[in-house]
This record gives sequence, C-alpha cells and structure tokens, in this order.
Amino acid sequence: MKILICVLSAALFTISSMSTGNGIIYISPLDGSDWQSTESSLIIGFDGPVPEILDVHVTGSVSGEYECRRYVSSDGERLVLTPVPAFTLGEKVDVSIKWSSSSTEWSFTVRPENPPETPFSCQEDNSFNSSDHRPRGFGRNLSGDVYSEVSLPSDFPE
Repeated sequence: MKILICVLSAALFTISSMSTGNGIIYISPLDGSDWQSTESSLIIGFDGPVPEILDVHVTGSVSGEYECRRYVSSDGERLVLTPVPAFTLGEKVDVSIKWSSSSTEWSFTVRPENPPETPFSCQEDNSFNSSDHRPRGFGRNLSGDVYSEVSLPSDFPE
C-alpha cells in the first residue's frame, strides 16, 4: 500500500511540474481595494508565460467597457493593461480574464475625487505660513539669503 501511495504521489508531482502553469499569482490593483488612481494600470502576474489567447473585459460602473493597451513584460510572465481613456472618478471597475485553462475576476474602486492641487498654503516668498515647518539649522538673513548654521566643507555648493 505504501508503495502505491509513493508511486501515485510521484506521478502527480511529475504531471503537475510538467504543466504550463498560467495560473495567476499576482493582480494589481487588489480585489476590493478603494481609492485607486484614474490612471491605474492593471497588472496580472502569471506563474508561467502569459497565455497567447486571453479574453479580457474591463468594465466601469460609470463609463462602461474599456479598451486596454496590452504590454507583456520582458520575462513574458506579466501582463500590463492600460485603459483608454483613463478611469472615471468614483466608479467601480470589474475585471474579467479568461483563457483556455482558467479564468479570474476581481473589482476595485477609483477614488471619488481628485486630491487638492495645493496640499498646503505658501506665502509669496515660498516659505511656509508656520515656522514649525522650517527645517532646523537654516535661517534667512536680512537680504533674504538662506544661510546654514550647519558646518559644511568650504567647497560645498551653495
């Protein structure tokens, strides 16, 4: 009985090692993730060569079906899909990929709004409104030139 189990185990191991692999080992953005960029690309990592024939569907809840530019990595095991046009703010994106030996589906959500253009406010001279943000060891003299209280080599550029 032990010999039969060993023979069957060896046979299964040999068969599984000879398969072409094409299972997905990596996806980006992750399934169920939020706040993705409108410019996000989809990255799919396979455990073998990217299958030659893929049925890919990328569908946004606001924009509908997306066309995607396809790129295969130099090692032939990663597929990058870039949507054209970019995703729409706030939409849920569903991805479906099918090929001869398997398929997978996942979804993610694009951020609902763009971040503010100016994350902090600056005065006209480009200094922060609060002195708490000024790096220690630096100051301004009366002419407005920045000087350092830190000792630097004489040949150090200004």
